[in-house]
Amino acid sequence: MSSLELGCPAPTIAQAVYARSISSFKALRVQAASILSGPDQVTLSSEEKQTYILELHDAIYCAKISAYAQGFQLMKLAEKEHGGH
Repeated sequence: MSSLELGCPAPTIAQAVYARSISSFKALRVQAASILSGPDQVTLSSEEKQTYILELHDAIYCAKISAYAQGFQLMKLAEKEHGGH
C-alpha cells in the first residue's frame, strides 16, 4: 500500500504479499494438487545437478538484492514524503 501511495514501484515485495495471501487458501491448494500432478522427475548427472544448484543460488541472490533495493527505495521515498531527514 505504501508503494502505491508513494508511486514507488516494488513488484518483488508486492508479489511476495500476493503469494502469501494465495497460500492461505488451503482448500484450493488441496483441490489443485488433486488435479495438477506437477512436473515430471528429471534425471540429472552429478555435474548437471551442481550447475543447476549454482544457477539457483545466483537467481535467489539476485532476487534478494532486488527486494532489498526496492525496500530501501520505498523507505527513502517515505522518508521524504513524511518529512524525515
